[in-house]
Amino acid sequence: MITKSRTDKLIVSLMVSVAGATLICSPANAQSQSATGASPASSDQLGEIVVTAQRRTENLQKVPVTVNVVSNSAIANYGIQTSQQLQTAVPGLIINKSQMNAAPFLRGVGANSGAAGLEMPVAIYLDGVYLPVAAANIFNLSSIDRVEVLKGPQGTLFGRNATGGVISIVTRDPSEHARADFDVSYGNYDTWAANAYVGGPLSDAVAADIVYSGARQGDGFGKNISTGGDAARDYYNDVWRGKLKFKLGDATNLTLIGGYSRQKSSMNAFTPVQGASDFIYATPAPSGFYDAYGSPQYAESHGYTVTGKLEHDFGWATMTNIVAYQDTRIRQHLDFDSKVQANPDNTYRGSEKVFTNEFQLASPSNQTVTWVAGLFYMDLKNNNVSGTYNYVSVPQTEFSTNKTSSIAPFAQVTVALTDSTRFTGGIRYTHDSLHIIGNGVDANGNNLYSPAVVDKESKQSRVTWRAALEQDVTPDIMAYVSYNRGFRAGIFNTANPRLPVTNPEILDAFEGGLKTTLFDRKMNLNLSVFHYEYKDILLRSFDPVLVKTFLTNAAHARLTGADVDVRAKLDEFDITAGLEYIDGKYNDFPNAVL
Repeated sequence: MITKSRTDKLIVSLMVSVAGATLICSPANAQSQSATGASPASSDQLGEIVVTAQRRTENLQKVPVTVNVVSNSAIANYGIQTSQQLQTAVPGLIINKSQMNAAPFLRGVGANSGAAGLEMPVAIYLDGVYLPVAAANIFNLSSIDRVEVLKGPQGTLFGRNATGGVISIVTRDPSEHARADFDVSYGNYDTWAANAYVGGPLSDAVAADIVYSGARQGDGFGKNISTGGDAARDYYNDVWRGKLKFKLGDATNLTLIGGYSRQKSSMNAFTPVQGASDFIYATPAPSGFYDAYGSPQYAESHGYTVTGKLEHDFGWATMTNIVAYQDTRIRQHLDFDSKVQANPDNTYRGSEKVFTNEFQLASPSNQTVTWVAGLFYMDLKNNNVSGTYNYVSVPQTEFSTNKTSSIAPFAQVTVALTDSTRFTGGIRYTHDSLHIIGNGVDANGNNLYSPAVVDKESKQSRVTWRAALEQDVTPDIMAYVSYNRGFRAGIFNTANPRLPVTNPEILDAFEGGLKTTLFDRKMNLNLSVFHYEYKDILLRSFDPVLVKTFLTNAAHARLTGADVDVRAKLDEFDITAGLEYIDGKYNDFPNAVL
């Protein structure tokens, strides 16, 4: 929200009890944390939470990054069923649904635009694979080991478009013991959900599992007054996933993963504000909050992902190579007003294909000098067909193909300066090659562009880094300060290829924090404060002439805030609480729309 004052302000969020502070009480025996998870502890003590936030296995309390972990038991306790619902468990995390696209925000940094080919500033990873397609990132969560949410730019080890942070989802591995789980539920609006898991050994060296998670909503939350049909209805959301794990030797493992998902939703019901210009109410007036007018709206997508992960321990270092291919198909029908038309105002069909390969080498832990180095490569291609039927004198159809190739070497080193002091330095160089081809015609065969075909290329390179200093104040209290730079890649406007490429976003983050273990391991109290300098922010604007949205850079903003996270053991209960406060403003935003 922007308000007028001496400077234009961006009120990001203020999250207190209801929105940002969470309190969960569960039986102590449910504190399983993660499969890689909790170290042995007495029944009245907290176990250690083990994370891979720095590309190696570490105790959460020893990691100089603000990280929230949602364990498999916490997912069950919160009743989390989809990736969007993770926001109920992590203060400062908001995941909006823009049409069908996941639009995550961390510490106020995010994007609501669902433009084709646009990568969000909060990066989502699934089993170590970067998922750049926003339309494929709201999916059912089933058989999840843990979710790690890293706050702040992760410009070195994750790099690409991790300006606001990273959501890393880790699924359960098949084990040497056979296991089968199944649950089904039914609710109002004729809604049901089902989850099934079967896994176990196929031989001494091979284990496998298969997972299904699905949901159906038979009735919409509202009605379309114009057509009599449903409005605000999630028709279906299905996920299938299979995993094979091979032990190729004492030091070598190979994991193969295949997944397929599909979803269809009528999206948010459209009910215009009474008296708004250019919006005409039909009769009768709406009677419910979710009631809508106009042509039926819906968005649907389906796609698959295949992943191969090879790990080998050389002794002096561990090698990990993750290769993945993603193919997603999207279709949308959109209505911008309340008028009943033979056709919707806009239709969209698209496909996004992504190939990624990440190679890593990591030294053993618990050494005077530890390091991680690697190389990331991505090739992304999306094809788009967009039709506009209303608001123009003659229906129009526009076509575009957008390609991005990216390569990024990176390295991070941690040096123990003394027994209690450590310094971490990391650097990453990212080079992107962007290419767009577009053209458009109306129903009479006339070209919309001049020249008829737009063909543009752009190359962008950025260096990002991390510097952090840690100090063990006592064996149970660690203090740290850090400076991180993250960036979000620029993009061509697929809705209007004639526009110039946007600049990359740049975020400089300054953070200080404490991680404490108190009262004989009965409480963890973690505190952090941060300040962001955010440049060339990508925002969506509206062109009233073309009746299209487009992306533009919005100069500069500043954000300041704090995080508080608590875990405690109280008799037979585990207590988790969190609070986040953010204040931000645009201190430079030329031509802002107020």
